[in-house]
Amino acid sequence: MSDGIADIPIQLEQTRKSMADSLSSSDHVAELKHKIDDLQAIRQDFEGLPNLVERSIDKALDVMNAEPTASAEDLKSTVQTLSAKLEEIKKEISVTQTSVSRTIQAHMDGTRDEVSRQLRRVTDSMLEASKNFSSNTRLQEQELQTILSLQEHLVSNGIRPGAGPKDLPDFRKLALALENGEAKLNTEQPSVEFMGHSLNFDDLFSVYVVYKEIFLYEDYYAELGAEAPRIIDGGAHIGMAALYFKNRYPAAKILCFEPDPRNFELLTKNTAHLGEDIEKYNLALTDDGADYPLMRRQGQSMASSIYSRYTKINNEDGLVIKSAKLSDFLDAPVDLLKLDIEGAEDGVLQECKHLLKNVHYLFIEFHTGDQLPLSRLRAILETLDDAGFTYQIERAREYQIRMLHRPFTHLDQLCTHVIHAKNLTW
Repeated sequence: MSDGIADIPIQLEQTRKSMADSLSSSDHVAELKHKIDDLQAIRQDFEGLPNLVERSIDKALDVMNAEPTASAEDLKSTVQTLSAKLEEIKKEISVTQTSVSRTIQAHMDGTRDEVSRQLRRVTDSMLEASKNFSSNTRLQEQELQTILSLQEHLVSNGIRPGAGPKDLPDFRKLALALENGEAKLNTEQPSVEFMGHSLNFDDLFSVYVVYKEIFLYEDYYAELGAEAPRIIDGGAHIGMAALYFKNRYPAAKILCFEPDPRNFELLTKNTAHLGEDIEKYNLALTDDGADYPLMRRQGQSMASSIYSRYTKINNEDGLVIKSAKLSDFLDAPVDLLKLDIEGAEDGVLQECKHLLKNVHYLFIEFHTGDQLPLSRLRAILETLDDAGFTYQIERAREYQIRMLHRPFTHLDQLCTHVIHAKNLTW
């Protein structure tokens, strides 16, 4: 028994040093808590030890009193040794508790300082982000207000027909509410009163861009002589172009092609009141009429494509869509052909080039990207030349603005062009 007790201070010292070393290298509060639990266990183990030793001393004294022998001096020596060891154990426990407590406190102080520094960095970052967000929101608000003011000016001067700001009272409010996080598109089907009826949509960004292109700048405006023109809308999205065409030409017959099922659902809903004048096809336009995986970009419904044009567009949901050849629909005259088909335009035109003589006006949005080199533009222009078209090419309006300042710095970036063409043999 005395040998075991004699080993205890050594074991205790080893344990204390091991704990101190471990604590000094610990970086996490969780590990500190674990060490504290170890210390509590040690305390529990040693709390009963003094009583055990004292009981052993008392028992030895009882033996001495009951049976005096020549070994009494030895027993007294053992008792004295046990008493001394008991005092050493008490001191070791006290030293260990004090040392570990100080180590824990030092680590806790260091952890609090590090957490405080991280909180300051995060707070500064959040303040900076908030400042940038507020600045961007003000710029977007100014741009929306400029658009509505310009439209009001055009309408008041009789420059163009169509909806004025009075017809779009909720559009700007909804735009700002979404940008500020006060409204969310996924709570219900968002819509806005537009040209006398509700326009249903999924993402405001696409509506905003398409609205500017179609209704403000009138990219699809053409002087069509027919009372009931035949129009093909390739890449119909949610139906805003069809609404524009029917507003200008109430008797128009329009064929709408939209491959994205969700866009097609909104297209159907937004044009339901137009009756049989609108033929809707849930198809992509391609050069072979095959099935293709549909690439989508989160938050931009107008960017769906059969091509992976950039990193943020993908086929995560595995959706495969059907397609058709444009030549199957060009057997009769087409007063206006609009192609905004996200990269398939060169192949589609090549496939139906022998029937382009039946097209009067042609609008093409030409896209580039990872799988869509700019060199494809040459083939499109050659096709138009061979078919007897005159044309003009320019960057899409969003890219025109970007290229106004330091245009050389933007040459390596994606760019979309638009082509307006007219058949001189019509």
